[in-house]
Amino acid sequence: MEWKIDKSYPICSQVSELVCLAIASGEYKNENKLYSVRELAIILGVNPNTIQKAYEELEKKNIIHSIRGSGWYVSDNALEAKKIVEQIRVKKTK
Repeated sequence: MEWKIDKSYPICSQVSELVCLAIASGEYKNENKLYSVRELAIILGVNPNTIQKAYEELEKKNIIHSIRGSGWYVSDNALEAKKIVEQIRVKKTK
């Protein structure tokens, strides 16, 4: 999956969507480690605080979780990620 950002709408939301798409498509599976906040910020060319906020929002939805000193990981809640992907698709078709 290509990680690209469209600067015409909120970046934090796009990061959340990209992570959910990667999980829903099977690119990331349960307990796979995600990019670090800094790595993903560099890849996307955005502020690390934006990535941190997106990760925290996904953590609240139990889609990902953090392990202190180790990083961010996919939770076993792939169904929730798929629901978010479906909501995104519905919004884009309207």
